[in-house]
Amino acid sequence: MKEPILSGKGLCKKFGETIVMDNVDIDIYAGDFTVIMGPSGAGKSTLLYCLSGMDAISSGEVWFKGQEISYLPEKQMAKLRAKEFGFVFQQTHLVSNLTLFENVAMAGYAGKTEEVHRRANELLAQMNVGGAKDRLPSQVSGGEAQRAAIARAMINRPGLLFADEPTGALNKSNSQEVMSLLTGLNAQGQRILMVTHDVRAALRGNRLLYLEDGKILDELTLPNYGTDDDAERESTASAWLSKLQW
Repeated sequence: MKEPILSGKGLCKKFGETIVMDNVDIDIYAGDFTVIMGPSGAGKSTLLYCLSGMDAISSGEVWFKGQEISYLPEKQMAKLRAKEFGFVFQQTHLVSNLTLFENVAMAGYAGKTEEVHRRANELLAQMNVGGAKDRLPSQVSGGEAQRAAIARAMINRPGLLFADEPTGALNKSNSQEVMSLLTGLNAQGQRILMVTHDVRAALRGNRLLYLEDGKILDELTLPNYGTDDDAERESTASAWLSKLQW
């Protein structure tokens, strides 16, 4: 039986008397593109932040590569995040006075400068924004900025890529391009954990988890994207969501 790369065990999160996560168990396995779905306020982003160490849990345990990371000192947690985790958010959070290339290269954690620069150029080209690498974030489209943000998230070859509503601020065509790039990264072996309320974006994943009121109520496993008929995937997911009345 394969071991998960990331696990949450009995995760609880409270804000005052409000329970946001209620005894959640979750495992992320090698090769998976795991998607957490659910209505607004379900606790999706909170779960992602707690799993990545960006937010503290109230109780429970988080394990990454066989090490418990739940209560690491902040300095150690920051080092782990920089080396092992990549992050893509709804907003790109690119530094406004740096070029796309500088934004990506600046995030390079280790290695010689020329190696970091070479990888930054390779990633920007892979994300189809190599031609805009010398532009500022304000000089490119929202889709181009988000693709640069994905390149930045991949600069340190993360063990796990976290994506929080990565298409939430994009139009349909840019959303499709971003999801195609994420699917391509997963096909190359990149593990991804994504939060979304967009069913079409969620269908790019092979494992869908439904969260509501801080609890995982159900999950659906699909063939990897591109190995099954898209219409069949959509039909299967639609039937599953109908069952959940979402």
